[in-house]
Parts: sequence; structure tokens; C-alpha cells
Amino acid sequence: MNFIENMNLFWVSRKELYNYSNSIPAAVYAFCWLDKIPSDTQWPHEIEDTFYIGMSGGLSDEYLGDKKNKNKIKVSLVTNFHHRMKSHMHKFENIDSIPEKERKKYNLYHEVYTPLSTYDKSFFIGIMTPKPHNEKEILRNLLSITEQTQIYLYHKRFRKLPFMNLAESSYVGDTRKIKDSHSQRFIREIKENNLSKFMV
Repeated sequence: MNFIENMNLFWVSRKELYNYSNSIPAAVYAFCWLDKIPSDTQWPHEIEDTFYIGMSGGLSDEYLGDKKNKNKIKVSLVTNFHHRMKSHMHKFENIDSIPEKERKKYNLYHEVYTPLSTYDKSFFIGIMTPKPHNEKEILRNLLSITEQTQIYLYHKRFRKLPFMNLAESSYVGDTRKIKDSHSQRFIREIKENNLSKFMV
């Protein structure tokens, strides 16, 4: 897949993330710890310190509430991407509130990126969004293929998986996560070196 022709890429810091996330309806994303922000021509699979690659798309059912008036609901919707980013960041900061089976991958994050080892580095997010010429009907497929291609190319380059993707493949999280989803099967096939059925 030529994802350069189909996807836009840009990088933001963790501090900047919420300035952009609710204006993005659909994206593939990657988390990295680096000493400086990558250029917008540097893809996540090219960076060994990429530790997670995921995807999100569509609109969430969650509304932005009015904190001063609990009975009033604002009309603006939260994008699934914004909701997903808030969920990730909350879990990074509140591990004890995560279901036990899912806690493993977030514990790994804290084990690998201790304050001592990352005092000179920062958390950056690579955001890959579909280019306008892509048909809306195939966006979900495009996101899925881009996510899998990034994981595959990362593994091909570094002979390992991003460590949070690897941890994720070994548990079933909340009831919304399907144990035998396409993404989870794809990661298992990478670990078993059997990728022919996924290549297009």
C-alpha cells in the first residue's frame, strides 16, 4: 500500500494534542518518546521508539456537557479520535483505575519510560489522517490497512513489535474489545511469521 498517497501525517506533542484532536474525525496514530519532534515526512514505522500504533474513526455518542448547568447539553459532538486520546492519556496517568487485564500494557509504558530514562525526552503523537480524495465508504478499510501496514513495516525494520501492541495482543480488555478482531489476529500472525494472508 502506498500510504503516502492516501494519508496525511503530522506530529504533535502531548501538550498540544487536545488543540487538534476534536477536529479530527478519523486517524491512525502512533505514540513515541523522543528528544525532538519528528518531521512530517518521518513515518512512525521508521522510528524505533514508537511504542504503540492504533486507529480510531467516526463520531462518539458522548456530548460535551455544560459544567455549570448539568441539565444543559451542548450540541457539539466529541470525535472518537478525541475520546480515544482522552482515554489513553487518562490510563497513562491513572493505572490503578484500569481493568487488571488491560493494565499490563500501561504498566509496561511506565517500566520502560521511567522519569530517569526520559528526562531529556518528550511524548509525541504521530497522526495520520485520510487525504480528501479518498471515498468516505472505504475510510474504515483505509484506516485499518494503514494501521496494519505501519505495524508490519515497523516489525520488518526492527524485528519486533511496538511493545504496547505486543502486550495488547495477549489480553482481552473491556467488553468493546473483540478478542479475535482483525488487528489482534494480524499482530499474532506477525509474531508467528505468517503474513501472507494479510498482504494485498
